[in-house]
Amino acid sequence: MNNITKQFLSLALLITINTHLQADEQNNLSTQDFYTIWLPGLHGGRAENNSLLSTSHYKIYDVIKPASQADLGQDQCIRDFERQLYDDQDFQQSKKVIFIGSSQGAATLLNMIAQMTHEEQEAKIAALILEAPLADGNEAIMQSALKKPGLGYFPLVRFWSPWVGKAHHRDYNPYGMQALTSAKHISAKIPVIILHNKMDARISVNSARKLVCAFLKARQHHTNNVYYIETDIHAKHGDSHTDFLREDAQNSAVFHAICKNIGLPYDAKQSDEFNDEELCLFQPSVEQLEKEVLQDTWLSSYTRNIIDGLTLITVAAALYALMKKLYRSNNGQ
Repeated sequence: MNNITKQFLSLALLITINTHLQADEQNNLSTQDFYTIWLPGLHGGRAENNSLLSTSHYKIYDVIKPASQADLGQDQCIRDFERQLYDDQDFQQSKKVIFIGSSQGAATLLNMIAQMTHEEQEAKIAALILEAPLADGNEAIMQSALKKPGLGYFPLVRFWSPWVGKAHHRDYNPYGMQALTSAKHISAKIPVIILHNKMDARISVNSARKLVCAFLKARQHHTNNVYYIETDIHAKHGDSHTDFLREDAQNSAVFHAICKNIGLPYDAKQSDEFNDEELCLFQPSVEQLEKEVLQDTWLSSYTRNIIDGLTLITVAAALYALMKKLYRSNNGQ
């Protein structure tokens, strides 16, 4: 072996070693230097009740109390969220932040981030994890009304039920910002993981399905970093609204495999159960999700449409009869 060959092999070896060292350094950054912020739902939460936290470097933010003063993720919640961000020195110093939002926290998170430029989002946010997201406050309030026997089929329930919700959350604006719209303003470079339980007693699973669709439609050809995990577990504790992965070992493994795939902190024991090809099952298409939404709601929506249509026809007929009577009365005078 001549000297030139030896020098070439030595140089190649040095380059290889240096490349591995840089890769190790990046991996260490990806698992140790992330800062996670969790925004719980309307009634708060504790760290031990969140199986989505995969790092010891995290902070749980407070929830507006009493709950009646919260506005379901709109201006009041955003101002409180921004105040806590401003006071959080760890957040100010962190290069990349993982935001976890549960229920109302997810709505607050999306509505606040949507007001940032894409450059600001990409510079600070490593990923968004949305658990049982409140995609549309009006729809969530209506879903609550539908759970009351017979109330869901009262005439024009979709129009008046949000105002009933406002009576409880006085700062909520039925015409205000909603996470479903804010999703369109999130940078396509930010990975998104959305989780929902079909057995959720507070927010319909269609809320999450529609939110995933909003992300996919906004990103068009850049949809490979949007994941959706849907389960149907009856949680032994609580109402199956949040933290359902604690009792769902299979989907918990899926979650950690996704985190590993997109470079987030993860549980190595769980993440190895799924490969990249299997994770594609958790990246549904818009057509698939819209079909599931339609199949899940067409009967009740069809019935409500008939009731609303008959109501409007009856009201129109009554107004016509009244106007006709007034017209005849005036002519008679």
